[in-house]
Amino acid sequence: MDDVGHVLISTMPMADRVSRYLQARYFAVQLTALEEAAAGIGCLFALQAHADDLPEDAREHLAFAVALARERYLAPNSTVQACHAYASDRVADGYADALLRDMLAALEALGVRPQVQPHGIDHRAMQQRQRAWKAEAASGMDAMSLSPVQERIERPEDFPAFLEDVQKG
Repeated sequence: MDDVGHVLISTMPMADRVSRYLQARYFAVQLTALEEAAAGIGCLFALQAHADDLPEDAREHLAFAVALARERYLAPNSTVQACHAYASDRVADGYADALLRDMLAALEALGVRPQVQPHGIDHRAMQQRQRAWKAEAASGMDAMSLSPVQERIERPEDFPAFLEDVQKG
């Protein structure tokens, strides 16, 4: 900071802090989508010693939810159809599953593992959500608002501890 209060924002320490903040927001959107999609089909994430196996159809469902949230975050003015096409393409080319595996591995490193509820995967709820996604994609909406996931984490005050950490360096 100089004598009139200007801050040189292009410094490495500032870039590191901004990068950590942006990455945290970016992944908060995707992790929120993962958590909500998992809860919708009968899974939760918990601090557990073991992870429950997720069936392939559940993994694909979760991968699509994450890819859709990612695209809505990165391209908020895209059409609904474009976001859904992107998510479908990422499932088809394997990127969505690779991202899901990496996210699950990172969570596991923190001790957080997927747990299937005692009643098992709710395949009916999963099929209903997939039909809702398809109906949304066919709706003909020109532009989309912020996704419900992003709206919940949009304000920096939603991350007070993280922001405090970023400010401290």
